[in-house]
Amino acid sequence: MSVSTRNIYCKAPSKLLSSVVLMNLIMGLLFYNSSTAKHHKVAEIDITGAVSPDGRFLTYTDWSSGDLAMLNLQTGEKSHLTQKGSWSASDEFALFSTISPTNDQVAYAWFNKNGFYDVRLIGFDDSKPRIFYSNKETYPIPMQWSPDGKNILAVLGLPDKKNQIVVISIADGTVRVLEKLRWRYPLKASFSPDGRHIAYDLPPTDDSPGR
Repeated sequence: MSVSTRNIYCKAPSKLLSSVVLMNLIMGLLFYNSSTAKHHKVAEIDITGAVSPDGRFLTYTDWSSGDLAMLNLQTGEKSHLTQKGSWSASDEFALFSTISPTNDQVAYAWFNKNGFYDVRLIGFDDSKPRIFYSNKETYPIPMQWSPDGKNILAVLGLPDKKNQIVVISIADGTVRVLEKLRWRYPLKASFSPDGRHIAYDLPPTDDSPGR
């Protein structure tokens, strides 16, 4: 798979591109309906997860336990995909997560019992998680599945405080570096629909607070 990158710097969009937009906000998920210009609060959640491609589900971390959780956006039902137990039983927890193109699996970062983050795969059916990337020297942030479902676009934090945009193979965990960054890092990166390009945000200069 050949992937090209290009820096895109922009402010907040001046207008909405669809009639209904999902907005992930810190400690709150809102529906915005442009036809009524109203926001409707759905749940108290964090912003570490992602909406499924079919728009039916949202993953997030349930900080009451640290489990990877899922919200059904149609019914409002919440469920846990992992069952780690209470904080007193384990200090492990899920962090960033992204849902597969087939809407039935989640790739997510997990702070493990050894004190570093790995990246795991779990099905919506509560199947046993499978670790496909593990390196105690890096801090992985999974961003998005590739359109073909074979790779994860991710950001890796390195020991020297620099960052890389990479593609991680779900099959064997091999890493291919797409872009080497300094201390700056993207808050969001995504594939083009054909999987040939990625877009990501960055501060335009080292001392800029904007993106």
